[in-house]
Amino acid sequence: MTIGKKLEKGQTIGIIGVSSSVSDLSTIDKGVQSLISLGYKVKLAPSIKNNHYNFPSDRETRAKELENAFLDPSIDAIMAMRGGFGAIHILDKIDYTIFQKNPKIFIGYSDLTTLQNALYKKAGLISFQGPMLTSNFAKDNHSSFCNDSLFGMISGEHKKIIDSFDILVRGNSPSIVEGTMIGGNLITFMTLMGTPYEPDFEDKILFFEDIGEQTYSIDRALSQLLLSDKLKTVKAFIFGDFSDCTRQNDTEQELYPLIRDRLESLNIPIISGIPAGHCIPMLTLPIGAKIKIDLDNTSLSLTQEVVQ
Repeated sequence: MTIGKKLEKGQTIGIIGVSSSVSDLSTIDKGVQSLISLGYKVKLAPSIKNNHYNFPSDRETRAKELENAFLDPSIDAIMAMRGGFGAIHILDKIDYTIFQKNPKIFIGYSDLTTLQNALYKKAGLISFQGPMLTSNFAKDNHSSFCNDSLFGMISGEHKKIIDSFDILVRGNSPSIVEGTMIGGNLITFMTLMGTPYEPDFEDKILFFEDIGEQTYSIDRALSQLLLSDKLKTVKAFIFGDFSDCTRQNDTEQELYPLIRDRLESLNIPIISGIPAGHCIPMLTLPIGAKIKIDLDNTSLSLTQEVVQ
């Protein structure tokens, strides 16, 4: 695995835009001021405030600005401006050896799911599902819990991820389950299936979250994974926040009974109640890192260093 150097106060966070652009440019400035107030310097990608068909720039420019952020010696960690859509455009346009040779902390979630799992697959890079500039740091309700989770992990201080969760299915499993976490936004993750950027599922712990999807879409995605036979060697599932994921009508299954119904035949642990995803407060999770699930004590923790 490839890991970046830990981030310390006074160092520089580079902001890149590989997904949607923003219509209100003041949110960029507000997010920057929030990071500065926490003790960090900020460097924006050149096209970050532009709008090219609802993206900051064309596909080639977005790919090049991501590469340049990893190559720039003045940047110590990299954060996505926001999600939305568009990260998938650059997967075939970037040189993955750059990320292997110049590993850095990379932070994002939602649409960044495609890029983060591709970076793990092609470069072995551990990245962080965590808050983004305009989606989180520019918001008035951005929480100290979110900051503590993110900066505690990328500074190397935190080994425990969280000490409480719900168990949907225990399965035929020992009390301790270990594996490598992959995943992110469920529907976005599914767009990697059948592509060269689809991660290997063997001995993985799958984390999923989503927002604004009807429950039948969640059902469809989980059913596709089951039919693909990719879940036979998966160690466990972690389900985060599913904000505004509602049923079409009262006769449909509710979300968590649906998840249990679809996946319990795998006979592996399925846990939920993790505040990660499109939610406040928001937990930071390491994509591509080895973690441990303690079912008896309902805790998640790292079993490896995620920064150096």
